[in-house]
Amino acid sequence: MLRCFLGVVEKVLFGPPIVLVVVGAGPGAGDWSQEAYLKAANAERNDSLGYAVSISQDGNTIAGGAADEDCLKPGINIEGCDADMQSDASAGAAYIFVRDNGVWRQQAYIKASNPGENDNFGARLMLSGDGNVLAVGSQLEDGSAKGINGKADDDAEEAARMLRSLGAGAAVVTGGEAAGADQTRCEDVVAFAAAEMEFVETLSASRLTSSSTHGTGCAFSTAIACGLAKGQSVPAAVTAAKAFVRRAIQRAPGLGSGRGPMGLERASERN
Repeated sequence: MLRCFLGVVEKVLFGPPIVLVVVGAGPGAGDWSQEAYLKAANAERNDSLGYAVSISQDGNTIAGGAADEDCLKPGINIEGCDADMQSDASAGAAYIFVRDNGVWRQQAYIKASNPGENDNFGARLMLSGDGNVLAVGSQLEDGSAKGINGKADDDAEEAARMLRSLGAGAAVVTGGEAAGADQTRCEDVVAFAAAEMEFVETLSASRLTSSSTHGTGCAFSTAIACGLAKGQSVPAAVTAAKAFVRRAIQRAPGLGSGRGPMGLERASERN
């Protein structure tokens, strides 16, 4: 018996999206019948389940992409993602359905490790022939990570772009504390405009362990302002300010038992 599948993306007037499983009697037989009507356990309107579909060779496992699913929680088979339609986030999700003894059931609800608005996770996917490996594309994911298993969290970049959209000429978001971030590094994201184009850069340095960090934010912003006043470009001013604050932390006098002051005077000495 031949087995086929049909992905159907339903619109808002027709309710939550579905995947239909249709079977045929054999080559040229022309007899087709619906075997299963699959919906996500947390189905909501406009989630777009069926945006992409893939089936294993034995026909017992189906993967369905829901590129417009709205939950912003990461993980697999997570709870609390059944009432998020109003957010209209389109973060995306993928679902695995399996057939046991002729009965279909949902096996997995899969979210990206770094879900973000309009990422469209699940817009493209492919299931291996044995049904044990799934590759999922997230075509609009906009993180700044490069390579394999890089820093997946893109909140800092999104925040920097959002601040720019509110009218700021440039924005710097300091970070490194987010879940999934490399805790051995300190990364700042700067968004700025040049030649009528927007650029986003990530400035990374090894993380310092110190209690002498009182006033780092004020010193950082003041140093950036000084660099801009001297005619430096935005990335150059931010890079120099980051280096200045780093030296100030390293050369702190070690005063107090809590968050002590930095060594700002010593930081001006480059050696």
